[in-house]
This record gives sequence, structure tokens and C-alpha cells, in this order.
Amino acid sequence: MGTGKRQSILGKFPNISEKGTNEKKLKEEAKKHGLQARGVGGEHSAMDAQGTADISPMARFGVTEAFVAEKLYNGLVKLYQVEKAAGADHHSECVFIEDARKQYLDGEGNVAWDKVEARLLELRSIKTSLGNKFFTKEASQKARGLEQS
Repeated sequence: MGTGKRQSILGKFPNISEKGTNEKKLKEEAKKHGLQARGVGGEHSAMDAQGTADISPMARFGVTEAFVAEKLYNGLVKLYQVEKAAGADHHSECVFIEDARKQYLDGEGNVAWDKVEARLLELRSIKTSLGNKFFTKEASQKARGLEQS
């Protein structure tokens, strides 16, 4: 049974996860902050070599959407602090929260769909996911026509 209250992000944690080779370590650290770490393709999938993981709050029942969003944000701030502290040698590989949004935006602050689609193609080579199933060419064309706020 789903609640519709699962919010998540794809984040890179190369230091905590030892470049994706130690998923258990990232999952344990995420749990300390009320978060759940999954593989890059969602449940029952692996992280990639950059330590990319699907991160979501553990709380889903008996809570509001605002509570879930707050838990995700606050937990990510703490998790990225741990990530940054875990690897001064190669922290530049990590996408930090303040820069994460900018990855998929153009110079005017609009969604750069070519970047989104390129990342999706990269993810498809890793594991079949819900994104692969539902983010079709038709869905992409419809999304491009939506008004951005």
C-alpha cells in the first residue's frame, strides 16, 4: 500500500559510500538522520560508481506532506555535511544541495530538458527503473509544454 507521501532526490555520496562500493555505510548513515537510501534505480537496485543514491525520509504514515518535505530537507543537509567531512580529498565530485538544482537548469533558470534526458539515458544503462518505464518520449514532450513556476 502506498501513501503518496514518499519524496526523494537522487544525490551523489562518493565519500560516504566509498564511490558506490559500500552501500551499507551510506544506508546506516542515512538512517541516523531519518532517511532511507536506495540504489540509483530505486528499491532493489544498486548505486553507481559515483555513489548516486535515491534518498527519501523514512516517515510516511500518519504524517503530512509538509512534514515529509521538512524531514527530507533537514536530513539531506545533515547527510551532506557528513559527506563533505568524509572526503576532503575528492569532495568536488559531490553535488552539494546549493548546487544540485542548477545541474538541470539553463541560464535563465528554466528546466534544461536535454540535460534531464541525458541523465535519464545514463540511468537506463544502470538499471531498469520506474523512470525508464514512464518517462517516455511522449511524456517528455508533454512535460516540455507545462508551465514552469
